[in-house]
Amino acid sequence: MDLSEKQLTEIEEWARALYSPREIAIILHLDPDALREEIEDERSEAYQRFHRGRLISEGVIRKSIFDLAENGSSTAQGLALKLIEEAKIYELIGK
Repeated sequence: MDLSEKQLTEIEEWARALYSPREIAIILHLDPDALREEIEDERSEAYQRFHRGRLISEGVIRKSIFDLAENGSSTAQGLALKLIEEAKIYELIGK
């Protein structure tokens, strides 16, 4: 699939809003199956852009959780501890 720079940028932006590959394809008037295949190919620019957008969004939320936890939110502290434990597990199993 030959995607333009504009399409790649839009893929990243929509992924940042946590839309699925199929939803992004519909928004951009692309073939959903072709875009899904492109995003599943770890060597493709679409893969990089989709996951970059998603990870940036996740990072913003995680940062907010840790900021709230540091300021005394018991709910955020519980979520932060869960994220810390998950990070330890991923480190142990090498993912």
